[in-house]
Amino acid sequence: MNRFLAWIAVQIVFFLLWTCRIEIKGREAIEDILNSKKYIYASWHGRLILFFLLARVHNTAVITSNSKDGALAAAMQDIGGCAIFRGSSKKGGKNALEKITDYMNEKKRPAMLSVDGPTGPIFKSKIGVAKLSLDTGFPIIPVTFSGKKIKVFRSWDRCMIPKPFSKCTITFDKPIYATPDKDLEKTIEEVDESLNRITVESDMFYGVDLGLKKKKNLKMPAN
Repeated sequence: MNRFLAWIAVQIVFFLLWTCRIEIKGREAIEDILNSKKYIYASWHGRLILFFLLARVHNTAVITSNSKDGALAAAMQDIGGCAIFRGSSKKGGKNALEKITDYMNEKKRPAMLSVDGPTGPIFKSKIGVAKLSLDTGFPIIPVTFSGKKIKVFRSWDRCMIPKPFSKCTITFDKPIYATPDKDLEKTIEEVDESLNRITVESDMFYGVDLGLKKKKNLKMPAN
C-alpha cells in the first residue's frame, strides 16, 4: 500500500512541477563538478521538493529516516530514481552514513542530504555532511529553492511546496570542501553560512519571510 501511495504522490509532484516555470541560478559555475557525478547536494529539510528536481539522475544516494514518514519518503525517492539508505542522526545514522560512503566511493555516484533533518533544529546542519565530504573527497554543493506562489506548512522545517503554475528558482552556491586540515565544525559553519545566505536571498526575491534572518544562533554571513 505504501508503495502504491508513494507512486501516486510522485506522479502528483511531477505534474505539479511540470506546471511551474523554474529558473536556475549558479549552475554554470559548477557544471564540471556536476558532470563528474562526484558531489554532495546540501539543502534544508523544508526544501524537500528539490529531491524531485535534482536527485532523479545518476542514482543519487539519499538518506531517509527509519520512521513511518521516512518509509513513505524512501518509497517516493526510490520511485524517483534514487539509491536509498535508511537511518537518521538519532537512529541508524552512523550505519547509513558508512553505507552511503561505501556506495559513493565504489560507484562514483553523487548524494543529496537534507542537512538539518530529520527533526532539526531548523537551519542548522548536522555533522554528517561534512564527514561524508571528507571520507569521499566529494565537494558539498549548497542548493535552495523558493517560489512566488507557495504553500508553507506548519511543520518544524516550514516545508515549502510550489502551487500550480508558480514561478520558482533553484539556486546553487559555490562548492565547499572538507579537508583533513580543516575541522569538521568549520566545514559545517561554511555550509550553514552558504545555505542561509542563498535561502534568504531567494525567499526575499519572492517576498517570502520565514523569519530566517531574525532567528538567533544561526550562522549568517557578515554583511
